[in-house]
Amino acid sequence: IWVAEAFGEFWGFQESYWSWFSGLLDNCLYPVITFRLIQALCFPQGLGFWMGWVCKSLLCVIFSMPNVFFVNMVGHGLAGAFAVVILPFIILIINAVLINPGDPRVLLERIPSEEMDWGHFLNILYWNVRYAG
Repeated sequence: IWVAEAFGEFWGFQESYWSWFSGLLDNCLYPVITFRLIQALCFPQGLGFWMGWVCKSLLCVIFSMPNVFFVNMVGHGLAGAFAVVILPFIILIINAVLINPGDPRVLLERIPSEEMDWGHFLNILYWNVRYAG
């Protein structure tokens, strides 16, 4: 919407169409990747064109079933997955705050510039912001 408002209807349509197209191609890759993995593990000699086509079609149907029939179950499953993912962070926060609080003044200490290992710092900084955006 913002692209159409900023650049006009033509570029708004282009942005919308190509976003949809890239999402379509991205979602088409998952059954193919899954099929190739299963084929490499279970059938190293290959399955042939038609059997491969049937298997990929079945994988597409299997992958789309949760979205078609089990929308509520998918929502509850994602909530459960969120709980499983967030639990270690909650445990670490409880450990840091209640069990082993340490000294928070350490966070405000500065290392003098001449004692700083700039190569190590820049290496960590590079790898932490390399994929940001």
